Amino acid sequence: MVPNGGQLLIYGGWGSFLVDLSNDETTTLPYVAGYGSVAWLSD
Repeated sequence: MVPNGGQLLIYGGWGSFLVDLSNDETTTLPYVAGYGSVAWLSD
């Protein structure tokens, strides 16, 4: 995953979702949850 504007991360206390903006595909990330700031770090 590269922060190029093609994906949207929805982050919250119930879990997170990664949305691919080119095809509206959603991936659930239940292990990424919490409250506060988020930083996108490249590999």
